[in-house]
This record gives sequence, structure tokens and C-alpha cells, in this order.
Amino acid sequence: MYKLNLIRGWQKTGVYKSYRNRILLLLVALAVLLIGAYLFFFVRFVFLQRELTRLSNEQFITTNSDGFSTEELTKTLYSLRKLEQVRAVYSEYPEFYLYHNFLLKKILRNQNLTINNYTLNREHAVDVSVESQKLSELFTLINLLEERETAQYFSLFEVNSIVLSKPKSSAKESYLMDFKLQFNEKLLNEKG
Repeated sequence: MYKLNLIRGWQKTGVYKSYRNRILLLLVALAVLLIGAYLFFFVRFVFLQRELTRLSNEQFITTNSDGFSTEELTKTLYSLRKLEQVRAVYSEYPEFYLYHNFLLKKILRNQNLTINNYTLNREHAVDVSVESQKLSELFTLINLLEERETAQYFSLFEVNSIVLSKPKSSAKESYLMDFKLQFNEKLLNEKG
């Protein structure tokens, strides 16, 4: 009787071992599959990162032989889209449209200025942030806005800051200027 029980126990142990081996084999196969998927996605990430770096460093040459990076072109297109949105929204309100049109014509006269921020509130106060590669262009804009013909339409013109900015990804320096304008009623009265 004792031998019989020992043989039956031995058979159960063999079944347990086979199940355990199958489970271990399944876990090893799953681990290999997950590691392979991780390596695939990691290699894909590295490849896409290199592609993104190459595209962001790519230079585009215009017909005037001016070079622009992808980042600069993206900023320009984004600012143009914002300006189109500004023109569309304020075309419904004539007084706001007059103020925007007047100011944007003055700022956009210089092709090398990029508008980073532009807001006009109900009190006709404008907060503007412009960027340029040359400091002289910012001073030209300040002189233009301080001219007697232009300044008569403002009750307040205040330059908040002029900052030198050099992004890590670009070797070019740029100057950022924040200024505020408060329109008076003269422009609206002239056009009305």
C-alpha cells in the first residue's frame, strides 16, 4: 500500500513539473515578445527624433538668397494665421478693425518683424510683442510710433522691455520687444 501511494504521488509530481515547464516557457516567450516590442519602439523613436532634428535644422533658401530654418518659417506661418484670425474677428466691429488695421500697417511695414503676441481689449489698449534679428529694426518701429502723425492717435505708448534672446537650438540672436499702446478716440472720429 505504501508503494502504491508513492507511485501515484510520483505521477502527480511529473504532471506538476510539465505544467510548470509549460508556464515558464510561456512566460519566457511573453518576455521575449515584450522586449522585442520595446526595442522596436525605441529604435523607431530614435529614428523619428533624428528625422525631427534634421527637419528643424534644414535651411530653406528664398529667391532673394535669404535662408530660413524650419522653426522660423513655422513661427512666421503661425503668426500669419493669428493675424488672419484677428482680421476676421474684428472685421465685425468697425472701431476695433480701424485700430487693428492702423497698427498692423505700421508694424507690418517692416518685413523682418515677427509678431509673437498681439491683444486688443475693449478699452482699446493693445499689448504687442515683436521679434527681430536686428535691434535697429525695433528702434525704427519705436521712432515710427513716436512720430507726430502716428502718436496723435495714442494716449499712451509704453515700451515695457527689450530683451536679447538666443535659443539653444539656433545660433542666431533675436531681440524681443514688448510694448503697450492706448488708443484715443481721434482715429475713430476721423474715420466716422
